[in-house]
Amino acid sequence: MDSTGSLYFSDYNNHRVRKISTDGKISTVAGAGAGYRGDGGPAVSALLNCPREVAVDAAGSVYVTDAANHRVRVITPDGKIDTVAGTGTAGFSGDGGPAVKAQLNYPLGVAVDSSGVLYISDHSNNR
Repeated sequence: MDSTGSLYFSDYNNHRVRKISTDGKISTVAGAGAGYRGDGGPAVSALLNCPREVAVDAAGSVYVTDAANHRVRVITPDGKIDTVAGTGTAGFSGDGGPAVKAQLNYPLGVAVDSSGVLYISDHSNNR
């Protein structure tokens, strides 16, 4: 949920992130189908592959686990999407280094704290 009370959720089988605004209207925030593309561009045109969990930070950025792409992506308040963690190749590496160079294996959970620290549940790596 964001600061305005809008609820964000993953539409897993349709490979999208959706939002229900406080007036009850639903809209697509990210995703145009299954696959991987779109970093640096409009989130609504990006391809996701089995998005699972979402978290919203204090600035309004939405983080989503793009599970089958082995990445965590961010949708900025201006509607752009980028990868913030994971290389896209399933694996177990990267502790202590840049998050975008880390290998994840089907990340499922994501949370962000009040300081902006991102926490990821790397499901198939049991970490």
